[in-house]
Amino acid sequence: AGPVIVPFLLQHESKLTVMHYGVTKDTGYTNPLKSKTPLWFHVGFRRERASPIFSTDSLGDKHKFERFLHARRPSVASVYGPVTYGPAPVLGFKEEIRTVDGVPKMSVSLALSGTVRKADPDRVVLKRVILTGVPFKTHKSKAVVRFMFYNP
Repeated sequence: AGPVIVPFLLQHESKLTVMHYGVTKDTGYTNPLKSKTPLWFHVGFRRERASPIFSTDSLGDKHKFERFLHARRPSVASVYGPVTYGPAPVLGFKEEIRTVDGVPKMSVSLALSGTVRKADPDRVVLKRVILTGVPFKTHKSKAVVRFMFYNP
């Protein structure tokens, strides 16, 4: 008869929100890791599949969106998942399909690790985009631009 572990949830841990994890890319994982790539997260004793958005870990209230998770640079991974209170460890695993002797095999490798930061749906992540359009009317410092969000 070994030890018995009985996990339980606090009042709000059954609810979903935007969670932020302070993460760094694992040194053994050499492939590029894009934002919005599906990963398996092991957060505390929970497992969840999510597609994180990476952003800078900067001071202030506005944070820059990162397209890739860079090696040896701390970042923040934002996911929509169950509320988890810190301190809790975070491990992110990437599923990869490899062919061995012509047979496809599923393998899992550790892609990132870190800790739980906080649950904050109001955190601002900025992404620079270039908008183009056709100027329709101009008057002093204002302009009307047509076809700005036109996508054939």
